[in-house]
Amino acid sequence: MRLGTTRALCGKIGREELKGMLVKLRRGLVGGVERGIYVESNPYLSGFVEVLGEVFEGASVVHVVRDPRTYVRSGVNFGAFRGLKKLAAEFLPNWFPRPDHNRSKMDAIERLAWFWSLVNSHLNRGEQIYGQKYLRIRFEELFSADGLGRLTDWMELPRSSAMIEEAKRERVNASKRDELPEWEKWCGGDQYKVMRHCEPLMKVYGYLKEENVARRETVEVS
Repeated sequence: MRLGTTRALCGKIGREELKGMLVKLRRGLVGGVERGIYVESNPYLSGFVEVLGEVFEGASVVHVVRDPRTYVRSGVNFGAFRGLKKLAAEFLPNWFPRPDHNRSKMDAIERLAWFWSLVNSHLNRGEQIYGQKYLRIRFEELFSADGLGRLTDWMELPRSSAMIEEAKRERVNASKRDELPEWEKWCGGDQYKVMRHCEPLMKVYGYLKEENVARRETVEVS
């Protein structure tokens, strides 16, 4: 599935092949569902967003978007481009999308920022494709009563105080490394790498609407 999504994000796979891949990958899993409802949370479904409704009748899509400043930090601290992950990204075909230009000059921060923009631009198409069956919600909202309530309302599920309390608990997959600190402690050059790729969509998603973005003067490194 990861390989299919990478090819789709890079425009290297046709629609029919993408549909066939999704059917093949999910036929057995979905075939075992007894209640007629199938829910999957999987970042590697992002490349299949345009064909989900053609494979799954009545499909609904929840697009969870995360603030790129914390997304990039998490990716770096989880070692997205260290060790075996670095080798896979560099040498395994279709393991990770590759920018057409300046890939060799991108460090982990910039490559993750570029990837964030690529994936979310692709997922934004779901709004036009699925209409009312598409919901975009910020990751950070899922840990508040209002945000979680908006999600359950859209899913036509009752609001649950127990679910809200569970959402507030410490996230078990939070990175324990601190190679990259909080955004406010980044140097101006590293902040620029994120903003040059992500700022337009950050405005669309409301990450910059209500804040005064104060960025240090930076010089673009070519």
